[in-house]
Amino acid sequence: MVFTGGIGGGAYAGSLASIEIYDPNGVSMSTARYLHTATLTFNGKVLVAGGRSTSSASGLASTELYDPNANGWSAAATLSFARYYHTATSLQSGKILVTGGYGTSSASSLASAEIYDMALNTWSAAGTMANARYAHTATLLPSGKVLVTGGYLIPPGTTLSSAELYDPTTNSWSPAASLASDRAYHTATLLSSGKVLVTGGVNASNSALASAELYDPASNTWSAAGTLAAARYLHTATLVSGDVLVTGGIGSSSIASSELYDPAANAWSPSGALSASRYYHTTTVLQDGRLLAAGGLNTASGSSLASAELFSTAVDGWSGGGALSTARYGHTATLLNNGIVLLAGGFSTSINAAIALSELYDPSGVDGDGDGIVDAFDNCPSVANADQADTDGDGVGDACDNCVNVANPRVTPDALTYFGSNPWATLTGGQRDDDHDGYGNKCDAKFPGTVGAVVGAQDLGQLRASLGKLRSADTCGTTGARPCAIFDLDETGAVINSGDLGVFRALNGKVPGPRCPTCPLTCAAGTAGSCN
Repeated sequence: MVFTGGIGGGAYAGSLASIEIYDPNGVSMSTARYLHTATLTFNGKVLVAGGRSTSSASGLASTELYDPNANGWSAAATLSFARYYHTATSLQSGKILVTGGYGTSSASSLASAEIYDMALNTWSAAGTMANARYAHTATLLPSGKVLVTGGYLIPPGTTLSSAELYDPTTNSWSPAASLASDRAYHTATLLSSGKVLVTGGVNASNSALASAELYDPASNTWSAAGTLAAARYLHTATLVSGDVLVTGGIGSSSIASSELYDPAANAWSPSGALSASRYYHTTTVLQDGRLLAAGGLNTASGSSLASAELFSTAVDGWSGGGALSTARYGHTATLLNNGIVLLAGGFSTSINAAIALSELYDPSGVDGDGDGIVDAFDNCPSVANADQADTDGDGVGDACDNCVNVANPRVTPDALTYFGSNPWATLTGGQRDDDHDGYGNKCDAKFPGTVGAVVGAQDLGQLRASLGKLRSADTCGTTGARPCAIFDLDETGAVINSGDLGVFRALNGKVPGPRCPTCPLTCAAGTAGSCN
C-alpha cells in the first residue's frame, strides 16, 4: 500500500508506521505532502493530488502518479486550485472528481470541484457546490452520482449539515436532504444496500459526536442509525462482510476501541480493540478480507506512529502488522490491483515535517524464486536474482529483462489500446514483445527507432510471411510456384538460416545478438551497418 499525507503540529501532531513486510527500496514523491488524496485509477496507477507542505499552511496544487510496474512516481497535470482536506472520488467513467478542501490562497473553504481525465492528463471544472467546505465526505452512489456531506465552512468557522449531489452526466450540482446533525471529520460508507452510513465527527462546539445517520438515495432522506459507544472523529469506517467496522479516532484523547454496525439490525456492538490508540490513521481492506490499520497519531505520546495492525473477522480481533520504516499520520493507503498496499506521504513528528517517501506492504510475503526478496518487491520474481541487478534501470531485473541494455519498462494492459487490431501487440512478463521472439520492442530490429537492436530468426520468417512469400521451412527452388531467389539473402538456396539472418542484420545496420552469437554478419561493399 501507499500511505500519503498527514498533518503536523498542534493537537494533531504524530504519525503511525507499522506493517508486516515493507519494501526496503521505497521511492519518494517529488513533493513531500500530507492531508492529500490518493485514488486508484482505471489502469492500476495511483493519483495523488494536493495536500499540505511543511512550510506554514501552504497548500499544494501539484499531483503525481504512481506506477506499480515501474515502482516510480511521475508528475501529472496541476489542479486549478491548491487544496487540502479535500476529497477525491473515482467515477464510473474512470475519471476522478475532486471536491472542496481548504484553499490557502483565500484562507477559506473551497466550493470548487475539478475532474481529472487520466487519458488526457487534464483537469477541467466540475461546477461549483452550493456550500464551500473542507473535512467533508464524498461517496459514489450506485446511480453514478456523488453524495457530498457536512464539513467545515470558513469563514465564518462553522460545521455544516448540508448535503449535495453531483451528476456527472450534466456536470452539475443539486441539493440533497440535510443531515440531522452538523459535522466535520466524519466518515461516510456505502453499504451493500446502496444506502450511505455517516458516523461520528465533530460539531461547531468542537464536541465529538457519537451519532450515526443513514442516507437513502431512493427517497433522498436521512434516518437515525443508532449511537456509537464512544464519540469520535478522525476515525475510519470500513465495509467488512456487509457490516461496517469503525476504528480509532479521537474524543477527549485518541481511541483504541472498535465498533461494528449491523445494517440489518440497525445496531452497534463492540469489536476488538487496537493495541495502540490512534487517529489520522488509515484502514484498508486487503484482498484476503483482513483489514490493515497503519500509522496515525497518539495523544499519550504526542507522536506519530510507525506501528500497523491486522484485523481478522474470524477472531474479531487485531494482531501485529509490522512497522513502517517512517512513522506518519495524515497519509494515504491505497490497495493496488496486485494486492499490495501503497502508503504515501504523511507527516512525521520525529522530523516535524511532511514526508515524500512511499512504502509498500505485502500481505503475503511470498518469495517464489527463493532469492530472499518477496515477489511484490522483486524486479524479477520468476528468476533468482538476489543482487537485483538492473543495467538499464527500467525496473525489470537483468535476469528476466528482454532488453538488458535498453530500457523497456513493463507496461499496463491498457497501454496496448493504441495498437488497435495489431495481432502482435502482446506483453512478455509485462514488457512489450509484439513478435514473440524474446526480444523486447525497444531492442528489436523489427521495430523502427530501436537502439542497439538485435534480430531474431522469427523476424525474418515473419517478414517473408507478411509479404505472402514462402514459409520459413520452405527451400528456394522446390515449390516452383513461388520463386524465392530474391529472398535468399545469402544466396545459398537453403531454408532461412543463420546466413540469411546475418545479411538481414547487416542491411539494417544491426549486429549479431546475444541469442545468436554464431550468426555471421555479412559486410559486403555498400552494405549499411557496422561490422564490429
